[in-house]
Order: sequence, then structure tokens, then C-alpha cells
Amino acid sequence: MKKVSIIIPVYNYGHLVEETLKNLTDQSYYNWEAIIIDDGSIDETRLIVEKFKQQDKRFIYLNQKNKGVSSARNLGLKHSSGDYIQFLDGDDLLSKHKISLQVEHLELNPALDISYTKSFYFLDKNPGELFLDNGGKNVDWMHKLSGKGFNIVHSLITQNLCVISSPLLKKDILDSGVVFTEGTAYLEDWEFWLKLSFFKNSFEFFHHPKAFTKIRLHTKSVSSRYNIKMKESHLILRKKIIQLIAYSDFEESQKDFLVKLNMKCRNSELKRLICEIGLLNINELVKLQKKHTSPLTFFKNYIKAINHYRKELF
Repeated sequence: MKKVSIIIPVYNYGHLVEETLKNLTDQSYYNWEAIIIDDGSIDETRLIVEKFKQQDKRFIYLNQKNKGVSSARNLGLKHSSGDYIQFLDGDDLLSKHKISLQVEHLELNPALDISYTKSFYFLDKNPGELFLDNGGKNVDWMHKLSGKGFNIVHSLITQNLCVISSPLLKKDILDSGVVFTEGTAYLEDWEFWLKLSFFKNSFEFFHHPKAFTKIRLHTKSVSSRYNIKMKESHLILRKKIIQLIAYSDFEESQKDFLVKLNMKCRNSELKRLICEIGLLNINELVKLQKKHTSPLTFFKNYIKAINHYRKELF
């Protein structure tokens, strides 16, 4: 039976991690190791994990100074010994048969590298009610893809593939050197899937009613500043995508297409960010322009943002 390494970064999740670890002991697949990377917690996280570790040797506890979730996941990967990798955030949950069914999916399809599943969202105080999106509107945002190369890259440039806990992937595809980019606060998972897609690893959406992941939505309201930072991170990722395209071995016509697609997405995100900051917030807009784009590109999207407001008003 193949071994699965479950990589779990935690930071001050003592009030939630017990439920997550208990969820793993309830999995129908038993040949796994859970590597919990404590990213400098100052709460009771360590005590709770140690309790599970004493009862079940499959739990492994690692501690590091606070360096962020990407650093924690990379550390977990270094210490992993499984044939497959399952990422899991310290407050989220897996369906009872997710790992078992995805291992079977990969075993039955040896050419497949990454199997990913449907995800549901639930409110922290209401775990019984599930939604398809984090806004509670049941919008099914995920692309159901199968394949590798240009088509996968094309789709991943338009949007993220899935949440971090959705895929089960073969550990050996990481021998190419793909890791999480450290020092980034947002979208590190999207960039990770993009890197794997440019290495032409094969992806397939695995549709099974008993295989899914559950993402916890905390009741704290999301600040406007968070929204701005998140949207700004899209622009940073767009610059990285240009480099990935340039160093890829796609045909020149395919590269040109991907560059134009990436630029179109970047401009759309820039327009939304200008709207989020506010058309009259000149100081912040000047900082945004100097940091991310040319004056001409910024001006064009500023005009589009004005038109967007005008359409909403009239």
C-alpha cells in the first residue's frame, strides 16, 4: 500500500487543529504520515499536537520560527517520506474517503500526476451547511480539467485551479525542483500549480461524491486593506507568469497567445484594484502605478475604472 504524506502548516491554531487531526484519524486510508509544521505558534498548538503524537506515531511535529506558510510547507516536503503528497491547512477537513479514493484514482491511471477533487466551504460556526464558493452563493468556480501542457497552462493563467487541499499528487514530480515560493503572503498555491503545469505534469479532476475537502470560513470580516493586498498579489503573480512563459518550451505562437492572455487578465485585475483603492485616493494610486506598471498602462485602466463606476451609477 502506497504511503501518503500529509503536510499541515499551523500558526496559532490550537483552538482548531484538534478537529483537523481527529479528522485524519477517521480516514478510511490508514497508510499515511501527518507532518505538522508549527510556524512559531505562541498558543497551545504544540501541546495539542504532542497529545496526538503520543497516541499515534503517524503524527510528526516540526517547529520553526515564524516564516510563513510557504516555508512551512517546504519544510514538510523535505521531511516527507510518502509516495503521494496531500496538503492540508490546519483548520480544514477531508472527507472520510478522500485519500483512499484518490490513491486508487492515481494507481489506476499511472500516467496521471495530480488528482484533484471538489471543494466545499463551511462557516466556522455552522459546519453542517456547505457552499461551493467562499461567498456562500454556491457558484461552482472550479475548472474541471484533464490533460497537461498548453491547455492546462492556459486555464491556470485565467484562474487558480483549486484550493490547496484538493489535490493528491505524486511526490516524484517534485524532483524537478518545484517548491513553494517563500516570502509571498498570498496566492502561493496558485503559483505552485502553475509551476507544475509548465513542467507538463498531468492534471485530472476526480469527480466522486465521497472525495472532497472542506474549507473553513472564519466569521471575522475581511478588511478592505486585505482585499487590496490580495488584489495586488495578483499583479505580482502576473509578472512571474511572464517569466514562466518565456522560459517554457512552448512554440512561439503559443507563447505569444499566453502572454496576451496574461496581459488581459492583468489589466482586468488592475482595473478592479484601482476601483478598490478609490479613484480619488491619489497617493495610493501613484504608489500602485510606480510599483506595478507603466504610466500608460495605468492611465488606460484608470479610464476603464471610471467607466466602470459610471455604468454602475447610471
